[in-house]
Amino acid sequence: MKVFIIKKYGAISDIEQVEIDDPTIGRDEVLVRVKSAAINPADIKVITGKNGGKFIHSGKSPIALGFDYSGVIKETGVEVSGFRQADEVFGFLPYSTKTTQGSFADYVVVKSGTIAKKPSSISHTQAATAATTACTALQALVNIGGIKQGQKILVNGASGGVGSYAVQIAKSYEAEVWGTCSAMNLDYIKSIGVDHALDYKQISLKDLAEKFDIILDAVSNFSFGECTGILVTKGVYITLLPSFGLVTGKIRSFFSTRKCALC
Repeated sequence: MKVFIIKKYGAISDIEQVEIDDPTIGRDEVLVRVKSAAINPADIKVITGKNGGKFIHSGKSPIALGFDYSGVIKETGVEVSGFRQADEVFGFLPYSTKTTQGSFADYVVVKSGTIAKKPSSISHTQAATAATTACTALQALVNIGGIKQGQKILVNGASGGVGSYAVQIAKSYEAEVWGTCSAMNLDYIKSIGVDHALDYKQISLKDLAEKFDIILDAVSNFSFGECTGILVTKGVYITLLPSFGLVTGKIRSFFSTRKCALC
């Protein structure tokens, strides 16, 4: 099969397409013929080996690229239930140093518990682009934030991949959604449901006069300490990247009714 790889950390220009043997599956795995694969910021990190890229994929050369995918099941292991050959599915590969394959390839081998059936109403391209970003937004707001109907939610970076899905998920809970982005994307975030769109260059989160139930810092350029003043008493601040500010925020949250979390 064809697969895109890099032989060492470097730049996008170092990507190569090579031929390798088709993969084989285990008893609880499925072989997916990739129809679409999506690019996200994690791929750039893996290519460069910077900003945590060495910790989300195996660094053993050659390094296969890509995490998100959508495709059709070609083969299932004998212990797999709930899926069968020809099912259309989507998902993403684990962000782990144990991951040695990539989705920028003809095939991926995955555990059946890590995939979902693709809705017939969307294309493989749409499904692939939703894999990491939509799941991250869902986990942040629902699993970590415990979002409830009618709450007030702030999404910092509402025009990005995770931010865009977070806005729409929050609106499905009939939340009042505030969002930040660049001036050029203000109309876009309004079109997907943001009630109050803010140009991040014109205002700082910590200076807002509002109180929010959940703050999703999808850009991860603020801290729990900076946002404490705009959280309700039992509010939740969620960031997507580990940082020194996260560590201090976790410590501070032990002595507060407000929660600091990493998604």
